[in-house]
Amino acid sequence: MGSDPEAATGVISGSELRSLPRRFYRHWWQVLAPLSLILLGYPIRAAVEAGPTLPTSMISLGGAALFAAGFTYLMCWLRPARLLIGPPSAAELWLRRGLILGLAVLLIMLAEVTGPQWLSLFFHVGMAVGVMLPAREAYVGVVVLLVVLFVLGFPYGLSFLGLPAGLLGLWGAATIGQTANLAELITARRRLAELAVAEERLRFARDLHDLLGHSLSLISLKTELGERLIDTDPVRARAEITDAHAVARRSLREVREAVAGYRRPVLVAELDGARELLESAGIETVIDDQLGSGPVPHDVVLAWAVREAVTNVVRHSGAASCRIELTRSGRLVRLQVDDDGRGPADPARSVPAAAGTGSGLAGLAERVRQADGATLTIENLRPGFRLRVCVPAEAEVP
Repeated sequence: MGSDPEAATGVISGSELRSLPRRFYRHWWQVLAPLSLILLGYPIRAAVEAGPTLPTSMISLGGAALFAAGFTYLMCWLRPARLLIGPPSAAELWLRRGLILGLAVLLIMLAEVTGPQWLSLFFHVGMAVGVMLPAREAYVGVVVLLVVLFVLGFPYGLSFLGLPAGLLGLWGAATIGQTANLAELITARRRLAELAVAEERLRFARDLHDLLGHSLSLISLKTELGERLIDTDPVRARAEITDAHAVARRSLREVREAVAGYRRPVLVAELDGARELLESAGIETVIDDQLGSGPVPHDVVLAWAVREAVTNVVRHSGAASCRIELTRSGRLVRLQVDDDGRGPADPARSVPAAAGTGSGLAGLAERVRQADGATLTIENLRPGFRLRVCVPAEAEVP
């Protein structure tokens, strides 16, 4: 049987315990096979009671042990042909056919020697035919099984056993086919996801090449020219180097914009992440989102504000509680984050007037300024700290 990367080894963790129902569905035949061998008790008891002589008892016990060993090996140590990666080899198919035929012959011999009660175990053979053989062979095998049981059971009035045995075989064939189709679907979806990731990487590489190819070539040419002119024409050399610096700064800004486009935050996701981060830090968290599930104007600015505010609360505030409110008032959408920790000594200096695109509140202030009509306010509540971002509601959302 092929190895399963999700198979439990050693102690079962919580995630493995939650995946047990799915694992049972994927390998249900391996769970049911050993349990079904409890039905061996009836023919063994009947054979021993009907034939108390030592040879009959030994034949019954030996045949039961041989049947249990063969059936368990077939169902638990061999993967069904339709779940193998690639088509099964001829040797693998003949092994399955040989084991199923051997089990059927063994039951026929036991039924002839010790009694017809062994015919009831053809239920196991029917299940093995449906599960372990390819689809076409499985359906042909079920028909052959019906004919064999009708012929063998007719003298004893047990011809009806062929119907449940055949139904079990058909159920096994249909279920294993569904499992195989599900496995193929999961594999196809995983491959599509991998292809999508690869395509996105190629697109990002093309974007970076388009952004940097021309700029880096221009920087290289200007710095090389400036190096040549530094002795003969220092003024022009300085101008070339200044131009190279300007191109480098422009290229850096374009790269930041490209990366920001790939790392666009989403407000709903940031709120969920904020709750998880605050609760992990032992901070009591209340999130009051009154905007509902509709579209939110300036979603990205509000998402960055949530991320920055929560980061400051966790890292610097020492707060015990934090409250995040999202409300709509008239033509404004307001995000307010309050905590009961220690704020900066001078809140007015926390957001410089000429904040660049760096990190922290300065970077947040730059993002807010880039959104038309948005405002950022911070307050030291002594104790506590408040961050408020207001953005215009471009359209009323019902």
